[in-house]
Amino acid sequence: MSHISVATLANKYPSNAGDLTQVYNDLHLAQRWRNVIAIDLDAAKRPALMGVKPDNEEHGVDVGTIVVPCSLSDHLSLNWIKDIFRAIELLKVESTSATDSQNEQVSCPSEWHRTFIYLAITSQDSSQVYYKLSDGIVKPQM
Repeated sequence: MSHISVATLANKYPSNAGDLTQVYNDLHLAQRWRNVIAIDLDAAKRPALMGVKPDNEEHGVDVGTIVVPCSLSDHLSLNWIKDIFRAIELLKVESTSATDSQNEQVSCPSEWHRTFIYLAITSQDSSQVYYKLSDGIVKPQM
């Protein structure tokens, strides 16, 4: 998995730069996620973030969660969401083939949730709403 700076991804995806920066700041500073890193979902042509939620840390779980920032004005479709999950599946393949020395260079969890992501929808007033999206049909939690 390639890990790059938020600034590098903002330059690569200028139309998503504001959303990426806004969500990064919210996760890192307000939500207190640990080890928030930028990741390139190159197959979907989107930037994303991954980090460990504070409640995961409290339960002794060091599993990362992927967050995909987008704007309220972005046009979303089922195909767009499928592309995101396909790109994450490619990350899984890259991560499996990565060496331990590469994983040690970045402070990130070696595992992440692969069955769901958070879609972070931002608006011009600097607010964001997070939606949990699952890959496929999932039974609701009771």
